[in-house]
Amino acid sequence: MNTQPTHLNTLTTIQFNANNASYNNTWPFFDSLNPRTQHIIVIQEPQISTTSQSTYAPPGYHLLLGQGPYPRVAFLISKSINVQTWEWRDYSENLASLMLNLPETQVYFINMYNPSPETKASLAPTKLPELQRALTRVQDLSQRPESQRDKDVQVLLYGDFNLHHPAWGGIHVSPHTLALELLEITHAHGLDLVLPPGEVTFERGRSRSTIDLVFATYLLVQRVIHCRARPDWCQGRDHTPVETALDLRVAQQPEMPRFQLKKLQRKKFNHEIFSLLRAENLAPATVVENAEGELEVQSEASIPIEESQQGVDQVVKILEAVLTQALENNCPKAKPSEYARRAWSPQIHELVQARRRVRR
Repeated sequence: MNTQPTHLNTLTTIQFNANNASYNNTWPFFDSLNPRTQHIIVIQEPQISTTSQSTYAPPGYHLLLGQGPYPRVAFLISKSINVQTWEWRDYSENLASLMLNLPETQVYFINMYNPSPETKASLAPTKLPELQRALTRVQDLSQRPESQRDKDVQVLLYGDFNLHHPAWGGIHVSPHTLALELLEITHAHGLDLVLPPGEVTFERGRSRSTIDLVFATYLLVQRVIHCRARPDWCQGRDHTPVETALDLRVAQQPEMPRFQLKKLQRKKFNHEIFSLLRAENLAPATVVENAEGELEVQSEASIPIEESQQGVDQVVKILEAVLTQALENNCPKAKPSEYARRAWSPQIHELVQARRRVRR
């Protein structure tokens, strides 16, 4: 019997500046991603559809994208990672973070886009003050007394900073003035450069440079297996994806059971749902069960629920448990092939089969 491991021991991230390119230009890269082995995709300058105000998310990933009209950063996080272990925060169009809870550590993945300054000596435009505020907030969490925090706090910083400096571009590089500010910020918050100096992350014509960077706090630096540019993954693009692999223990999303809903014993299912909800005081007295096993509302009524986030979360957990128990007891489980495409609904499967029959 095959059982899914509860944890993965290597976490792989990929940073990629999509440069506002359309789906047709970037789909070979995004559709080649494997959510089982490439877990967090850190994107700068995603292409935003004018109709959906969103961007493409390949199968197997959750898309984390801000609500602004022109978000410059986004995350894709693998659905294989337990959703209860991570939390996303949107700071601005240029900055977002993803917090991942590990057994002994909280890791903050910070994603930033910084526009190109007008000249090497120019101090504008810049979004570095936003980075300073975000890192200060995370640092404040890490400096709480141990009694007020559960775990150690570590940071990985990814960004298209559009800044040149010998520290990451090589000794031949003439620095931007704002690059010195970036170094001051990262040093103040204990972040070291993980990407090897001189690794080319941007190429246009004869110009080659290092502007897509990865920084990490000390303990994470010790956990880096490799951090490297992957020009073979995105031929013909200006920006090169950067792959970072870390020796980290991450909780995986448990495999959810799939039920054959066409074989649901509806009368028994409704009865059990009703009984369980009544036992939890979540069924109004005006709701009754008729002889056919259907629920009838005799008059309008409300259920008293604590009006707080904690109260709502508690009710949601109860509803999930009730629904799961009733399905387990009254509906047989499906046994899908390991080659089945989970993204396809039964309706899509039926349409594909009908199309094949017509073609015969």
